[in-house]
Amino acid sequence: MNNQKVLNILQHALSITVQMQKKAEGALWNDIIQLERQREPLLDAVFPLEAEADDNKIREILEEIIDINQVLGRQCMKEKDTLQKQLKKINLNKKAVSAYSR
Repeated sequence: MNNQKVLNILQHALSITVQMQKKAEGALWNDIIQLERQREPLLDAVFPLEAEADDNKIREILEEIIDINQVLGRQCMKEKDTLQKQLKKINLNKKAVSAYSR
């Protein structure tokens, strides 16, 4: 695959990655899953990169995708922690209701 085609695919993947980040900021987690399903085949199409694909622009786009993915990962972990705390609180409330119901 030539560099221009790889670059076009990666730019599209970057665009989807940016959309994913915006969805995460809005807590639209189901939308992120759908976007990931669109992005995955794009990334699969260009990897592994061929030796002649050593292009600075390709490298820059990949680094940007990685950076945004790291932010997304942190946002997901934060949301997971929040949900786990809420679930724990719900379970404690259930136990309290159950104890008073007896």
